Amino acid sequence: MVLNIAPLTEEAIRGLLKELCDDFNFDEIDDYLPKDIMVKSQGNPMVATSLINFMMAENEILVVAGTLKAKMPSNRNITSALQIAATNDATRSIVAQFDKLSTLMKQFLRVAAIAGQHFKISEVLAVLKQSLDKDSDMDDKFKFIYFPKEKVQIKLLASDEYDNNNDEEIESEYKAESSAVEELQFAHYLIQQGILSSMMPSQQESLHKEFAQMYETLISTGYDVLSYRQLLVYHLMKTNGDNKRKQKNIYRAFVDFAERFQTAEALEFYEMLENFPDRLPQTLFEEMQVARLLSGLYFEQQ
Repeated sequence: MVLNIAPLTEEAIRGLLKELCDDFNFDEIDDYLPKDIMVKSQGNPMVATSLINFMMAENEILVVAGTLKAKMPSNRNITSALQIAATNDATRSIVAQFDKLSTLMKQFLRVAAIAGQHFKISEVLAVLKQSLDKDSDMDDKFKFIYFPKEKVQIKLLASDEYDNNNDEEIESEYKAESSAVEELQFAHYLIQQGILSSMMPSQQESLHKEFAQMYETLISTGYDVLSYRQLLVYHLMKTNGDNKRKQKNIYRAFVDFAERFQTAEALEFYEMLENFPDRLPQTLFEEMQVARLLSGLYFEQQ
């Protein structure tokens, strides 16, 4: 079962503040505080709750003359504060919670964060296998990657220290808003970004390369080529160098989408190819193929 919760309103956040800050003994809430939390959390209940708890732990919420307020310098412009610090506190609270998770949970979620806000358990496991198989000293606790994905999901939920309900039917705040076991998503983009911020750039690039390798293998099977090609290009563009491989796959993505008259996607890849630095020379066949496909897309739009 998945609990689908609508985004919190400003009034709902005000109620959340009253509940979580009950020990502060205040009479009213400054109007800025719920507005600030609304912007930073995007109305996501989990992020809003985490942010309020984090602000209390860091003494960034206080009571002045009976009014609950956010601690901020008197000369600080509220508008610029919202613009400049819109995600900083929320991201810090996510990272603080993430650091307390088990090693198993952190390893899985780091790879999932590289996959994107949406990810498939089977693909995250495949990348974990690729990367961990290269480590001869792999700890036994990572053997879970060879379990069926349904068992992996249960094991992940069981290891989630922040599942206060301790109920395997309720999705982890870190993992899901999907009824399918295979496809999950982070409940908020800040969660994904917070996890990414805990990784070195070299770690991120290494995992992007692993994903690219996996998608090239999947493309070779001939199944769901369009989706896999898009994902392959995405991960390749997150790595340094390898320009020939990148251009080859961008070109193939353009051709695949253009032949199916998916105009928006095809033109996006064509523009990416045209703007590519150090563009590789095209063969006569490729020039003719591009001209034919662009003509077809043009007439399809008329």
